[in-house]
Amino acid sequence: MSINYEIKKANKVKQLREKSAYDKKTVYSILDAGLVAHVAFNQADGPVVVPMIYGRKGDTIFLHGVRKARIIRLLEKTNRASLNVTPLQCKQAPSRTIIIC
Repeated sequence: MSINYEIKKANKVKQLREKSAYDKKTVYSILDAGLVAHVAFNQADGPVVVPMIYGRKGDTIFLHGVRKARIIRLLEKTNRASLNVTPLQCKQAPSRTIIIC
């Protein structure tokens, strides 16, 4: 098993290259710190981005969704999407309405 992801045109960071990382340890730590991923895909009407809860086991990402949902059906057909995870280090206040970042 490789410890780095292969750099391809589709995943190569072009801006802020010095902050990019392709090693699995870093990628896994970002994925494991997040809860919501923004999943982007193309359909006939144009691009769509959907926030989804996800989980990871090894190199596999599991998206939470109903099998009849548009994004799940499209992913089953095309097996192609873009995923963005932004880890936030926030604490929820006791009132459960205020988030402190």
